[in-house]
Amino acid sequence: MAGRDPARGFVSRAAAALRWAGEGAAALARRPFEPPPPADRLAIFDDIFPCPFSSFRLAEFTACLAAFPSAQVFSTGTALRMLGGTASFRDVLAAYARDYPAYAPRVAKYHALKNLRGRAAYAVFLNNAQAFLAAIERNRLPFAFTLYPGGGFALKQAVSDEKLRRVCSSPFFRKVIATQPATLDYLVGGGFCRPEQVELIFGIVLPLNLLARAAPPRKRKGRDKDTFDVCFVAFKYMPGGVDKGYDLFVEAARILAARRPDIRFHIVGPYDAGDADVAALGDRIRFYGPQPTGFFPAFHAGMDLLLAPGPAFARSPGEFDGFPLGACIEAALCGVALFSTDPLGQNRYFKDGEELVVIPRDSDGIVDLVDRYYRDYDRLCELGRAGQAACRRLYGWEAQMAPRLRILAELLGVEPPRLDAEARAELP
Repeated sequence: MAGRDPARGFVSRAAAALRWAGEGAAALARRPFEPPPPADRLAIFDDIFPCPFSSFRLAEFTACLAAFPSAQVFSTGTALRMLGGTASFRDVLAAYARDYPAYAPRVAKYHALKNLRGRAAYAVFLNNAQAFLAAIERNRLPFAFTLYPGGGFALKQAVSDEKLRRVCSSPFFRKVIATQPATLDYLVGGGFCRPEQVELIFGIVLPLNLLARAAPPRKRKGRDKDTFDVCFVAFKYMPGGVDKGYDLFVEAARILAARRPDIRFHIVGPYDAGDADVAALGDRIRFYGPQPTGFFPAFHAGMDLLLAPGPAFARSPGEFDGFPLGACIEAALCGVALFSTDPLGQNRYFKDGEELVVIPRDSDGIVDLVDRYYRDYDRLCELGRAGQAACRRLYGWEAQMAPRLRILAELLGVEPPRLDAEARAELP
């Protein structure tokens, strides 16, 4: 050690580093050229797909995989617990693979180190767009997202506004799909993006084929059954389901039950007798727990009316639900008459009193409306048929998936895909 020259050690290390760098460069030069990703390589990012309880994701993302043969879905599965289940991402992917084996190989658990080479990216909900933004920008992917209500989006709230401005100011942001008039107005009025960067596609993508396949005939009171059946279908994100109006539903149910002995109540979602005082309803109320889409055609065939008395801004200030809720639309597509609140005045597409009934946020007003249709059952049945026809028009392929695929094709720089009737029939 005593006679060692520090400078000679430094030179030796530098020479070794240069030799290593040269060898590394030579190795890189020998590596086969990696071709660019396919033109339709769309990377879809999510936190719950392919869970069947999120039926709109099941329908929309599977359609994207069918339309763009190189598209991939990267999902964290972190939101699975929000739906009250215990299934892991591996479990839901295995179930998806059984039902849709052609598409399951292009669904993978997200990891930041995965090869995310692609042409463009897509996500739904503000929280997802923000959560995956770093990966999108790191991989230099032009992106679009759908701004559904909820999922981190709230009106006039600083935290939500900060996320929205960060996402919309990204150099890779290209388009946002608004699903409610209030969302469109807020995006443009708040200067979050330019008018040409936002497109309104009212509503939501739904698994139309799952609802239509082997749907049984509807049951009429007095002909096929002796009861008048009212249902409530929703997930809950607050104790007692007050965010979906379950407390008001039960309040109205107690009054209706005292007035009409043949009325029955059916609850689908993560609810039980502990969520509200239902003792007075006895065996006239039934809980079914959370259910996948395949459960509903037979269930709704026996329902006369779906009651959705949800409020606005219950979960947090500025946070609201879409109108109507996805569960409401699924019921209406099965012919169930829809009675729903519209706290933000979003209804610009349904004829109130002809295709659905907009209800107030008070139990007496709800009871009066329900009882009016109870006494005029033929009118209620006609309301269900008209609502079904309206929903088929507003939520059909041409109204929902076709414009989304056009936007994504523009993002990718390819021609809009056209799936024939046979291919679409295999989708959810």
